[in-house]
Order: sequence, then C-alpha cells, then structure tokens
Amino acid sequence: MKMRTIVAATLLLGTGSAFASGMSCYIDTKAYDQFTPNDCSALVYGATQATAVFRIDNLPSRYYIDWHNPNCAANATTCTAVIRAFRTFQASATLIDLDAGTTTDVSATASFEDGR
Repeated sequence: MKMRTIVAATLLLGTGSAFASGMSCYIDTKAYDQFTPNDCSALVYGATQATAVFRIDNLPSRYYIDWHNPNCAANATTCTAVIRAFRTFQASATLIDLDAGTTTDVSATASFEDGR
C-alpha cells in the first residue's frame, strides 16, 4: 500500500521533482581534499585566501546548470571561487530541466580559518 502511494505521488510531481541533486564543496589544501555535501570548511595556516571548489551532484543529463557566480562557466558541473579567511561564501546555481521546463535551486557554503 505504501509503495503505491509513493509511486502515485512521484507521478503527480512530474519529472522535474523526481531527482535528488545537490551541491557539495571542499577547500583546496595541500592535503587530500574530499567533497562534502552542503558545506565545507578547513584550517589553512597563515593563508588570507583559499580556493573553494563547488560541484553539482547527481544531475541527470537533461538539466542545464545556471551558476549565480559570473566567474563560473555556464553548464559546468564544477566551479571555483577564491574566498577569504573567517568569511562565509555561498555558491548557488539554478538547475533547469530542459524537458519539463522546471527549475531547482541548489547551494553550498564554504569557509576557512587561518589558524590564528
């Protein structure tokens, strides 16, 4: 019974809502960096700025990526931004379903400290 309700709800929502995409990020350091969903932080000793790398996750090919950062290439799955110590930076993008014409907004937040 529950499975029928879930399938019916998915069909009512349409194709634009049937995926779970998001954004992840990491702060580029000398260590091995890994993407983390929704937010990332690091300790970068002595640095006043660092590079944050953002990635759109789990995106079907029918979607177009419209980054809200003018320095990011249109439809690229990754984007970088130079961020400053002790300040939060939020990257965001609108995902456009080219088949259904629907949109989904995703974002992630990056920050780092300099070890003071």
